[in-house]
Amino acid sequence: KARLAIQREKVQAIAELRGQVGDLAMQIAERVLNTTLDSAGHQRIVNEFMEQLPSSREN
Repeated sequence: KARLAIQREKVQAIAELRGQVGDLAMQIAERVLNTTLDSAGHQRIVNEFMEQLPSSREN
């Protein structure tokens, strides 16, 4: 019984840690993007994306 309880608690703790790690990764990515992506960088990304889209004449 004790081993099963420990195993369940371990699985639950690992699941919680995975969720926390995911949340932290999202927060870090958000901060990095917010600090490094100024309006010029944003415009550059939009322009690059638009250039990669197929033109309507190609369809």
